[in-house]
Amino acid sequence: MPRINFAVLILIQLLCLPLEFAAQSQIKETKRGTATVSGQALLNGAPLGDVTVILRLERPTSAEEAKGYQTQSDNDGNYRIAGIAAGHYFISVRTPGFVTTGVLESGSQGKILEIAAGEKLENIDLELKREGVITGRVTDSNGDPVVREWVELIKLGDDGKPQPSPFNYPGLKFTDERGVYRITGLPEGRYLVSVGVSQEESAGRPQYRNSSYPKTFHPGVADPSQANAVVVKEGFETTDVNISGVAVKKTYEISGRVVYADTGRPAEGVTILYGAIIGDRGVTSGWRPSREPSNSEGEFQIQGFVPDKYAIYAYTPPKRELFSDPVIYEVTDSAIQGVELRIHRGGSISGAVPLNESPPRTMGANVDARGQFIIENLLPGEYEARLISMIYQPGESRDKGLSKLISSVRQKVSVGGVNQAPITLVVDLSQKEGNR
Repeated sequence: MPRINFAVLILIQLLCLPLEFAAQSQIKETKRGTATVSGQALLNGAPLGDVTVILRLERPTSAEEAKGYQTQSDNDGNYRIAGIAAGHYFISVRTPGFVTTGVLESGSQGKILEIAAGEKLENIDLELKREGVITGRVTDSNGDPVVREWVELIKLGDDGKPQPSPFNYPGLKFTDERGVYRITGLPEGRYLVSVGVSQEESAGRPQYRNSSYPKTFHPGVADPSQANAVVVKEGFETTDVNISGVAVKKTYEISGRVVYADTGRPAEGVTILYGAIIGDRGVTSGWRPSREPSNSEGEFQIQGFVPDKYAIYAYTPPKRELFSDPVIYEVTDSAIQGVELRIHRGGSISGAVPLNESPPRTMGANVDARGQFIIENLLPGEYEARLISMIYQPGESRDKGLSKLISSVRQKVSVGGVNQAPITLVVDLSQKEGNR
C-alpha cells in the first residue's frame, strides 16, 4: 500500500530574513527490514579488505537514519549488509587514502540504489583508486598568509571546461594560520584552485559563503581562463599549488551590547549571528556565529566586515529560548558601534492536522502519529504554514513521490507572543488517488 507523508514548513520570517527555525523532532532509529546488499571492494580490479562500506538513505528524516548501515569488507574484499528497509539509498566507502571511481552528477562519489522490501542485491561492486592530494600556500598582496579562507576546487571536464556540477570533495578545506592548505580524497583529473568570492557570486546570485577576498585562482590571477590547471594523479601528492598576490579588502568591525528586554540588564554568554543581505532576498548566504559570545557586561565585538548591508541578531544556546529581533546595519567606510540587541522569549505555533483516514507514519518528525505538530521559539511576525502531502510506493525515492503531490495547503499565521492559539491545517484526501 502506498504511504502518505506530511511535512509542516514555516517559510516567511520577520524582515524577510530567512532565519533558521528548528521544529521539535522525535529521534528515529534506522529502520530495519529484510533486504540485503552485497558485493566486493576492488582496488584497480583486485580485492581490497578492511574497507568501510556505508549505505545511507538519500533523504534521511533524522540523525539516527542519517547514520545508515555500515560494514567492513573481509580479506577477499567481500561485504554484505543485511536488514535493510525498502528505500532510495546511496552507497559509498569511507576509507582514508582511497576514492570511489563512480561519480554522480552531484559530484558525490558512490552509487544510487533503489531497494525494494526483501530484495537481494548482489554484485554491487565498489571500484576504488588511491586518492590524489593537492597542497599549497595562500598569501595576500602584502606577502602575509591568508588565514582561515575556504579553498575551492573546480574540476575540469575532458574538453577543458568546468564541469556543470561543483566538485564535492570530502569536507570543507580551509587555510591554516600559515596560509597552508592540504586537500585529500581527490579522484585523478584536472582542477582549478581558488580562494575568495567573485563579484558575480556576490551580486549576481545568492551567496553560499562570504569572503574578505576577491576570487583569485592559482597561481595568482582573477581570470579563470588564465589560471593554471592542476593535474592530480592517482596516489600522488601535488605540492606547491600556491596562490599569491590575493588583494586585501579593508574590513571593519561591529560592536555593541546584548541586554534582557524586560530588565535592560546585560546578558552574558549570548551567541551573536550575522549575515549579509543580498538585495531584497534577505540573508541568503546563511548566518555566521560570532567567535566569542557576549561577555559579563553583555558586550560583543565582531571583526572582518567588508562594506555591505548586514542583519544581526542574538540568541541563547542551545535551544534559542531567548533571542533578539534582527537589526540591520550598512557598513560603508567606518566601524559601527553601540549596537543594542534586546533578547526576549519568542512565541510558538502548535496545532493538529485532522485526517479522514488512519494517521500517517511520521516523516521527519514534523507531524506525529496523532496528526499534531509544534514549532517553537518563533520571532513575532507574519508566517506562512504549509502542509504538504505526497504519496509514493515503498522503495520509491522522495523526488518521485513529490511528482505525485496530492495536496498542498498554505495558511497565513500571525505569531504575537508566548500564548499563541493553536492553528488547524486541513487536507482532504477523499478525492485523491482513488481514496487510498
